[in-house]
Parts: sequence; structure tokens; C-alpha cells
Amino acid sequence: MIPSVLQWCSRATGAPATRVPAMVFALCLGLGLGACDYVAEKEMRVGETSEAEVIHRMGQPTHVWNESDGGKTLEMSRQPEGAQTFQVRIGPDGKYLGMRNVLVDAVFEQVRPGMDPEQVRRLIGPPALRQAFALKKEVVRSYRFQASPGRTEMFDVYFDPDDKVIRTGKSPDPRNNQTQ
Repeated sequence: MIPSVLQWCSRATGAPATRVPAMVFALCLGLGLGACDYVAEKEMRVGETSEAEVIHRMGQPTHVWNESDGGKTLEMSRQPEGAQTFQVRIGPDGKYLGMRNVLVDAVFEQVRPGMDPEQVRRLIGPPALRQAFALKKEVVRSYRFQASPGRTEMFDVYFDPDDKVIRTGKSPDPRNNQTQ
């Protein structure tokens, strides 16, 4: 972590700066990888941070999309257990241009009937779950997303036998219904 983040965390918590990395690690464990991604995003600088530094901070991408302008979009999925998929934009010069979580309603609304699995993946990344329903002749790909603080749901994309989207919907996250 960069020194400014260490100093800020130390001032905010009253803990010695030497304890801050352990505290951030505990925060990441407690809140999921999204917390670490938030810290990584705050450390990266548009036009300055290199692609290698992005990968060092966020991990290996689950997919790389080459863009027509010579840049790239790195897919950083936290599925199946996490509730985020980030698309990180890298410019033609290899520098960080920004990132966004694509598992949000505004992007879900772009999934349309007739799309194939690759088009859906380009929008929202890989699914957390994939289920085939032989009698209905459907395959459902489900994406875990943060519905509200502390609560996840599933965004479901239904495909027909020709592997085309027929509809979408939302359902409860099965993890939230497990009894202890």
C-alpha cells in the first residue's frame, strides 16, 4: 500500500501505521474482496498507474478484451463467491483509465433477448452459477450482486437451446437462505 493510505488509516483508526496492513487484510476478509478492490481503486491514478501495477493490486484478470483503440479492458471477476465484476480500462499506452463494477442494474438492463453467452459475458462477466433445466430446455446463468449493503441477490439470465437469451430476472441468493 502507498504511504498516504497507511497514514490515513492510522489517523482514522488511531492504530500505529505498522498495524494498518493487518487491519486492511482483516477488513477485506470481513467484507469480501470488494473492500480490497475499493482500496486498490483509490491507490490507482488515471494516466499514471501501469497495467502491471493494476494486476499486482487486483490480481490476474479473468479475461482480457482488446479494444478497437489499441487499449484493453481487464475483466476482474469476484464470482462465484464475490458480488462484483470489475471492468478495468487500460489505454493504448498501457496506463490505467478507470474501473467500474458491472454487476449493477444499469448494466443488467442492457442484457436483451437474442444475445449469446459471449455478448452477455462482455457486459457482466462470468456467472457465479450455471444450471441446466432439461424439461424446460433452458440454461440459467446466475450472477451474484450486491443488492443493498450486506445483502446479495442473483441476477439470472435464461438461455434457450440455441444459446440465446430469452429473459432475465432476479432471485434470492441461495447463500442467504442457508440455515445454521
